[in-house]
Amino acid sequence: MLLHVPASRATQRRKNETAEMESAPATTTSSTQHGGGGGGHVFLLAFPEAHGHVNPILQLGRHLAAHHGLLPTLVTTRHVLSTLPPPPAPFRVAAISDGFDSGGMAACGDAGEYTRRLAEVGSETLRALLRSEAAAGRPPRVLVYDPHLPWAGRVARGAGVPAAAFFSQPCAVDVIYGEVWAGRVGLPVVDGGALRGLLTVELGPEDVPSFVKAPESYPPFLEAVLGQFDGLEDADDVLVNSFQELEPKWTDQPTTAKYIESAWGNGVRIRRDKEGMVRKEEVERCIREVLESERKAEYRKNANRWMTKAKEAMKKGGCSNKNIAEFASKYASY
Repeated sequence: MLLHVPASRATQRRKNETAEMESAPATTTSSTQHGGGGGGHVFLLAFPEAHGHVNPILQLGRHLAAHHGLLPTLVTTRHVLSTLPPPPAPFRVAAISDGFDSGGMAACGDAGEYTRRLAEVGSETLRALLRSEAAAGRPPRVLVYDPHLPWAGRVARGAGVPAAAFFSQPCAVDVIYGEVWAGRVGLPVVDGGALRGLLTVELGPEDVPSFVKAPESYPPFLEAVLGQFDGLEDADDVLVNSFQELEPKWTDQPTTAKYIESAWGNGVRIRRDKEGMVRKEEVERCIREVLESERKAEYRKNANRWMTKAKEAMKKGGCSNKNIAEFASKYASY
C-alpha cells in the first residue's frame, strides 16, 4: 500500500553523476547475499529498533524485488544486526553505527542523546558505506529512508545517490506534524480545530498525537517527529504507507484510533478514566463490543471491506501498484 509523491523541488540526477565524498571512519558492513533479483540496488534505511517502522519498509523491499527486479538491502545498526536474525531472501543487509554498537538505544538511556549520537555516527558510517558499495561496483540507485532520520537524505544526496523519504505512519498524522513544523498550527495542539478542512475526521482533545498535545512532556520525541520534515523538499520522492481509498484527503496512536473508530468503522476506541489510566474493565468492554455486541457483524464487514480495498490497491492497475511501479521505473531503467 503506497502513495507516491514525486518531490517537486528535488534535484534531477543523471545516470553517470558522481560526487566527492568526505573522509569518514571505516565501518564494518555485512553484505551477505540471500538471493533475489539482479536489477538495480536499493538501500532501505528504517529507524533502528522500531518494528513499526521496519516492517513497512521491508514490505516495500519485497515488492520491489518480486515485481520489479530490484535488489533491496536493509541498512540498520550493528547492534540490531547482532541481536536479530537477518531478513530472508531477497534481502542483503549492511550495517551502520549508532555509536552504541554493543547495546543500542538501551545502552544510551537518554532519547535525546541517542538521537544526536545516531545522527552524528550514523552519518559518518552511512557515508563510508555508500563509498564502499560504490567501490565494490554496486552503488545503490536510491536510498529509501525513514524521515525520522533526515540526515540520511542529506548524506545520500552528498554522495550523488537519489533519496526517497518513506513515511510509515498514516497520512492524517503526517498532516498534523507537518502543519506544526510549517508553523501554520501552534503548540500545544489541544484539539482538531486548527486542522479543520485538512482532515476528513473531526479530532477532539483525546485524538491528537501526544507529542504535540503535551510538547513539554516529550521534548526529544517532539523534535524527532517534527524533524521528519527537515529537508523533505529536497527529497527525490516521498512515499507514504497508505492508499488513497483509506485516507481520501505510541504517540500518533490517538489519531489512528480515531480513524479506526469514526472513519473506518472497524474497531472500538479504548477510553482512559479521569486519572488518565486504562483499566482492565475498559479493555474487556472494548473486546466484548467488537466480538459479542450487536455491531460485531458491522465491524467484521467493515474490516473485510478495507481488506478488499487494500488488496485491490495492490493489484495490477490499482493505485498503490501503479505508484510503486512509477517509483521503481525511475531506478530500474539505468
